[in-house]
Amino acid sequence: MLRSPASADVAKAACVRLLLLPTKKLPTVVVIPLTSNLQALRFSYTLRIPATNKNGLSADSVALIFQLLAVDRRFFRDKIGLIEESIMKKLDDSLADLLGL
Repeated sequence: MLRSPASADVAKAACVRLLLLPTKKLPTVVVIPLTSNLQALRFSYTLRIPATNKNGLSADSVALIFQLLAVDRRFFRDKIGLIEESIMKKLDDSLADLLGL
């Protein structure tokens, strides 16, 4: 799920789009920052996400999976879109590898 941050404090200067992975048992969400700088693909644990109507991205983006963080869900407001199932599968696989699961 893609959302925009409710405050500038939540968004990093270079990453104002965030991929949220809701948690069921905590009042937080796991956040994967996104950047439109495609040069970030040179890093491990990144994934290109093409812009589509469904996900609401205005430009192709790179998920910075290695920059995971947890944020209180109250800091988010507007839902921008949803990530396609095929991209979520790749994200799941990368997360599992990163975390050694």
